[in-house]
Amino acid sequence: VPSLVNQASFVRDFIPLARKLGVDYNLIEAFDQPWKRVQEGTVGGHWGLVDEYREQKFPLTGPVVEMPNWHWLAAGGILVAGLLMIAAGRRIPDHEIDEHLGREIAGWVSAVTAAQLAGATLLLSIDHLSLVNRGPVEWAIGIGLWLVSAVTAVVLARRWAGPAEARIQPAPVIEVLRALRRPLGIDWLGAG
Repeated sequence: VPSLVNQASFVRDFIPLARKLGVDYNLIEAFDQPWKRVQEGTVGGHWGLVDEYREQKFPLTGPVVEMPNWHWLAAGGILVAGLLMIAAGRRIPDHEIDEHLGREIAGWVSAVTAAQLAGATLLLSIDHLSLVNRGPVEWAIGIGLWLVSAVTAVVLARRWAGPAEARIQPAPVIEVLRALRRPLGIDWLGAG
């Protein structure tokens, strides 16, 4: 879907240029036509100056805000991140401070960061789904993929917030390179 800022920039730049060059113009398809997504994809249905409810999408002068509801999305992202942290089901241990506490705190910093990113991403995905899905099958696929992402976020948050010994550790680069160089042992041509 074309962004409001891109649409506003294009129209605002085009109109004075056309006047300067003395070019007559007609802005066709000024209204969003979501039904056209079937033939033209998401962009075709949303390139109008006026939305499907006959509301002006952006002013021809002055500032344009890409996501006017960004405050709600931010609050929702924080809420989802908080729920992910609760789902992680861990807390910083009460035991006396020892050498493991630094790793525990590092795990929590990782989990909180991941939860914030997941919260924001999951909410932006919902916003995206509302724009691109055209029918029940696309909605079912989109919601299914969203649920997989949400479950993955919960599983990773639980894993990252867990005991330091159980956390996923990155593979050493040299081991990854060795693994990539190993033959797969697949007989692609059936030659034996």
